[in-house]
Amino acid sequence: DVVQSEIARMETILGEYLSFSRPLEDLKPEPIALDGVVRDAAAVVAGRAEHHGLALEVDTAPVTLTADARRLKEALLNLLANAIEATPSGGAIRVRTRKDADGSGVIEVIDTGRGIKPDELARLGTSFFTTRDGGTGLGVVLASTVVAQHGGTIRYDSTPGRGTTVTVRL
Repeated sequence: DVVQSEIARMETILGEYLSFSRPLEDLKPEPIALDGVVRDAAAVVAGRAEHHGLALEVDTAPVTLTADARRLKEALLNLLANAIEATPSGGAIRVRTRKDADGSGVIEVIDTGRGIKPDELARLGTSFFTTRDGGTGLGVVLASTVVAQHGGTIRYDSTPGRGTTVTVRL
């Protein structure tokens, strides 16, 4: 059991490395419905959220833009997984999309989790920095890289004990 557990952990780390190291040329941008990508990602983690005793709310507005749906979904899955891990049973995670006045597509992942301390928030996105037991810190790096490859930005706002909001602007 220990060997199988460690092999699974190594596969996860290697998978994150491979996702992180994919070059910009791997992007296959095409017109996508961002709200559809968000709903798909939420559906993938819904069972996990339910297992953790969390309410998962999806609130999407139609947003169409040019992007690589597969890579955005990877990034979003990492953000949602972090929200699930950070939120205690009975909490909630809300993921939503909207279109800004400037035409940008926005994704927000809002959790009622433990929040992130200011000193930890400053280190977020550094390889191998994590506050989670067994975490690698590569999920945040992957999400940041994918968003940057799309010419977007990612912002974390957090209050310890109250939760975190991750805002992705594309």
